[in-house]
Amino acid sequence: MKKPTDIGVIIGRFQLDKLHKGHLALVEHARKSHKKIIVFLGINDGNPTKRYPIDYGTREKMVKTAFPDIIVAPLKDMGDDKKWSKQLDDKIKEIFSHGSVTLYGGRSSFIPHYSGKHQTEQIDNAIEDSSTSIREEISKEIIDSEDFRKGLIYSSHNRYPNVYQTTDVAVIKGENVLLARKEHEKNWRFIGGFVDPTDKSLELAAKREVKEEADIEIDNLEYITSLRVDDWRYANEESKIMTAFYKADYIYGAIAPKDDIFELDWFEIDDLDQSKIVKAHWPLMDTLMSYLKFVNQ
Repeated sequence: MKKPTDIGVIIGRFQLDKLHKGHLALVEHARKSHKKIIVFLGINDGNPTKRYPIDYGTREKMVKTAFPDIIVAPLKDMGDDKKWSKQLDDKIKEIFSHGSVTLYGGRSSFIPHYSGKHQTEQIDNAIEDSSTSIREEISKEIIDSEDFRKGLIYSSHNRYPNVYQTTDVAVIKGENVLLARKEHEKNWRFIGGFVDPTDKSLELAAKREVKEEADIEIDNLEYITSLRVDDWRYANEESKIMTAFYKADYIYGAIAPKDDIFELDWFEIDDLDQSKIVKAHWPLMDTLMSYLKFVNQ
């Protein structure tokens, strides 16, 4: 039997729109044994994600509203379990310099990762609901309320600006380069698109885009440069597009426009000029011309 302690500490994320019965059970269990309770809310350094959509300040307010007498504090995520454990012990000591401590966690909690000096206790039935499945259900619903719309605006304004990674490819066949045209565009562009989270490298992403948009095989993929692409969709946004630009040799296959490509055609490289290319790809065209001139010297 574990010794009774002075301080109860709960570590969790509480990444939901409200405290569910698992959260409430965990806190109430700790309150039965302790008058001093700290709830540490895990925080990470990046933009909101599906797993961690709610910022620290919003979660702190939610917990304090339900339990005004409980101390709530942030606990930063770390890749090293030992350093994380030391951080936790140090923060507990900062809040309460004296007293014995029990750390409480529910199912799939922090406990296997903790190597500090305090005793731990797992509340097996504290978290009965899956936070992931609850968030998924919430994400399917559009709520017609002012607060809901304010929340969307708050979330978008409290994100770090992003750089979206793309790849573009100049597919070369002899003295010609393959260009693509989208249905509602007059001018042409290099084949390319956004890198998928499933792509294992930029090179594989480039090859995938060529296959998806032109249905041909390429080889001898050569990295040329990286450039910011001033896509019209992001002209007035803080977030921007960064592309990795490649040259590749055409191997075989009949070109066939697919995905969001309306038309494909071969163009003589020496005849390329800005009148044929979408404005966002002018820097890519200029870079390609300079690159080919250099390697063909």
